[in-house]
Amino acid sequence: MILSFRRKVKVLASVFVFVVLSALLWVGQLNNSLPSENNKFLAYKLCKKYAHGCGIPESWCDLKRIQVAKLDRVVDGDTIVVYIGRSRFKVRYIGVDTPELHPVECFAKQAREFNRQLLRKAKYLYLIKDVRDTDKYGRLLRYVLTDSDFINLKLVQKGYAKVLTIPPDVTFASCFLRYQKQAREEGKGLWGPECGAWGKIGKKSISPHAQK
Repeated sequence: MILSFRRKVKVLASVFVFVVLSALLWVGQLNNSLPSENNKFLAYKLCKKYAHGCGIPESWCDLKRIQVAKLDRVVDGDTIVVYIGRSRFKVRYIGVDTPELHPVECFAKQAREFNRQLLRKAKYLYLIKDVRDTDKYGRLLRYVLTDSDFINLKLVQKGYAKVLTIPPDVTFASCFLRYQKQAREEGKGLWGPECGAWGKIGKKSISPHAQK
């Protein structure tokens, strides 16, 4: 009886130690996955870099505009789902418009895949607010940066998106239009012969109301 009792105590003690160590390991991994103030400061520096390159005063890049997020999934070329802390949000890129997936428009699948490629290796995403916080669908409106790319700008630059200017969120509009002109002249992506009518400037690229 005494040996049996001691054996049970040892088993329970081992289980307790295992549970405690597992909990500590989980907490450590969780803390390592959460963004720190250093990540936010890096985002601030990246914002200043792109603002300067687009002729926008670096002072525009206030820390209050910045959120650090982790990617959950890519919806299409200009929409993603992210985690900010432990909360989940849908994010619509400011200032750009990629072809629709439903029904499928020319270059829609390529735009989604390019968006996914730009984001999939990023440990963190840096979300920059302009004026409005959300659109009428409740999606966060953001410029999105990674350690190596300004996603909104890259989509325009490589011909996967058109410029979509919707006031009052127009801080980078002139910069985007400059890169769109270059992509169009070079026949990149949806500006090439493959997409025909989609590669023509029309209401979709300048509407003050249209936002999918």
